[in-house]
Amino acid sequence: MPNFQDTLDSLKNALKSEYLQEQREAYMLSQLKPQVGAVLKEHPELKDKREIKVLLSLGANHTPIYHSLKKGNLQVTRTFSENPFVYPFSLEVVRRNAFGRPVENELVGQALTEIFLRKAYGPHLAHLAEQDSQKVTVFTRKLISVFSSDEIKKMYEGASKFDEWPALFVQGLKEKGLKIPKTKQEMDDFLAKPITPQV
Repeated sequence: MPNFQDTLDSLKNALKSEYLQEQREAYMLSQLKPQVGAVLKEHPELKDKREIKVLLSLGANHTPIYHSLKKGNLQVTRTFSENPFVYPFSLEVVRRNAFGRPVENELVGQALTEIFLRKAYGPHLAHLAEQDSQKVTVFTRKLISVFSSDEIKKMYEGASKFDEWPALFVQGLKEKGLKIPKTKQEMDDFLAKPITPQV
C-alpha cells in the first residue's frame, strides 16, 4: 500500500474536490424564488395568504442551503432524521472543507479507516443495523474512536495490501477487548457502552 502520509494527502485532496455540490446548491437556491413565483401564478388564491411555507427535502449534507436561506432573512427551520445527527468521518472532512474549517490528519486518518471498515464489513454492519445508515455511522465512528492516530497508522502500515487490513483491525480490537459484532444485540450492547476516544 502507498505511504501512509501520501494516502492521507490523497484522500484529503479527493474529499476536498468532492464538494462539487456547491454548484448544485447554488442552482437550487437560484430556482427557489422563480418556482414559488410559478406556483403563485398557477394558484392566485395563494397570493392573499400572509405566509407561504415551502418544504425542501434534502440530504443532511446540504446544510449550506439552510445557512444561505437564513442569511437571506427568511424564516427557516430544519429537522434531521436523528437528533443529534452524526456525520461519517469522511463527510465531516467534506463539510469542513465546504465551511473553510481546518482538516487535521487525525480526522483524515479516521476517515480512511472508516472507508476501509465499510469496505470490509459494510454489508454485515448494515444488516445488523437493519439498514439504518445513521446507526452504522454512529457505530463505526465509536469503534474507530478507540484507536489513536498512531494505532491507525500502525494498522495501515502493517498491511501490504488492503486484503490484509481487516485482520489487523480485528486484532487491534481484540487487544482492546472488542470485536466486530456478530449479532444485532452485540452491536446494540457496544453502542450502549461509554467509550473513551483515543488521541
